Amino acid sequence: MKNERLLEAYESFCRLMVEERLYLNPTLTYETVCRWLGVGEKELDAQLSRELGYTGPALIQHFRKQTNYRLCDTYGINLYGGQTE
Repeated sequence: MKNERLLEAYESFCRLMVEERLYLNPTLTYETVCRWLGVGEKELDAQLSRELGYTGPALIQHFRKQTNYRLCDTYGINLYGGQTE
């Protein structure tokens, strides 16, 4: 039962990031997403690391950086100010 709940949370996290693009909300935290999904941060981190090689906070940051790079290249827009890394 626990594994099933964790897999559901993992799938929901992925959908929230990829389909809903919640990472675009600059105030969104990994802690908040885990609370919404009803799963512990460490549990979901372990699943994300196994499946994708990233922790939850690192994935959110990765999505944000990639979007920022694309917008900078395409439109000269930097969502977060400063330089892109």
